[in-house]
Amino acid sequence: MQSGQMAPMTSPSSRLMASAVVPIIVGMRTLTLSLLATAAVAALAPAMAGAATSSNGTYYGASTGQVPQTGPLQVLTATVRDGRIASASYYAQPFVGYGQVTSPLVGVPAQTTFTSVRINRNGSFTLPLPTVTQNGLPSYSCVSGKLKRAVMTLAGSGYVGDGLQAACSSASFYGIGFTARKATLSIPNGTYTGTSTTQQGQDPDGPTGPPSGPVGSVALQVLRGDIVSGTGSFTPVNLTNGATETGQPPVAVTYAAAQVSNRTGLFTLPSTPAGYDLCGAFVRGGTVAALVACQQASYLPATLALIPKRTPPA
Repeated sequence: MQSGQMAPMTSPSSRLMASAVVPIIVGMRTLTLSLLATAAVAALAPAMAGAATSSNGTYYGASTGQVPQTGPLQVLTATVRDGRIASASYYAQPFVGYGQVTSPLVGVPAQTTFTSVRINRNGSFTLPLPTVTQNGLPSYSCVSGKLKRAVMTLAGSGYVGDGLQAACSSASFYGIGFTARKATLSIPNGTYTGTSTTQQGQDPDGPTGPPSGPVGSVALQVLRGDIVSGTGSFTPVNLTNGATETGQPPVAVTYAAAQVSNRTGLFTLPSTPAGYDLCGAFVRGGTVAALVACQQASYLPATLALIPKRTPPA
């Protein structure tokens, strides 16, 4: 300051105001940044919640519904909730993996249920199945799957005499693959018809032996979600080994009424005469995937796909 010049005067109130401006501005900046961060999180939250819940729902899938069916029949129903399989039903023939082939085994199909199965961050999950015995060795098996974009890609896999971890390390390691998708189980009224085949045992060098099981036609009457009656006509088979008995007239078969599970679509139909019973499920798309002569453990059953001819609701 030059000599003779007076310093500018400031009042106490103006000095107080000046000193108060800085913390107010800083506070506003801090508040603004905090609000922006909160807004960003709030904007992301619905997207994150949507990603977590977009896969929620009930999934249906089966390994068949078409003929011929060379691999094991597999039917899966699974309910997903917030990154977990809350409940699941898996119905399948016994099977085993050899090399890159999954082969059905002789035996009665079984249903296994699961609750609270974790889905990994990459969408993978494993459903371990009960151990069965094949040629005196334990057969480990599972369902390996991956959930991505509301579609489950699945494969039943297994291996004789090996550990479950090796057998089920990857959905593509062994197995017949199939998919399950979100859907509402629908069982239209109508007549469902189809013809059975014996393709499952066609490889004589495999673990299943020669083809076996009844070959013929089936018609089922469906009303209000249940089977009300059914008929069949089959080439007779030897009930001990499932081999076709040539030179004999066809066997006329009847099926009584039976309930269909309104959750899984599964059903079992005893036959008259015995030996031509049906096991199967109504699967996505309105078809039926089934086995003929499924309630015995002496030979492989025949496979069957039924297509509906719909009728109006009664």
